[in-house]
Amino acid sequence: MIAYGENASDNGDFRPGAQAAAEFQVRAPLKEAGLTKAEIPAFSAQLGLPTADKPANGLSQFAHPMANGDPGKAGDD
Repeated sequence: MIAYGENASDNGDFRPGAQAAAEFQVRAPLKEAGLTKAEIPAFSAQLGLPTADKPANGLSQFAHPMANGDPGKAGDD
């Protein structure tokens, strides 16, 4: 199984990666469980995970959504 970090807070956002994930049967367990960005750190803390206090964006600045057709570059916001 291949999984990625889309979550319930991402519903309704334009995410080309979500379409690709669906086409290639990549799972989004956080979204499937209905967990939101606000709930994930709290749930992680309850489980004692070392990532509980890490920022939600992690390395996402390198994979942030860009305007359709905009090549962008890492770090552009």
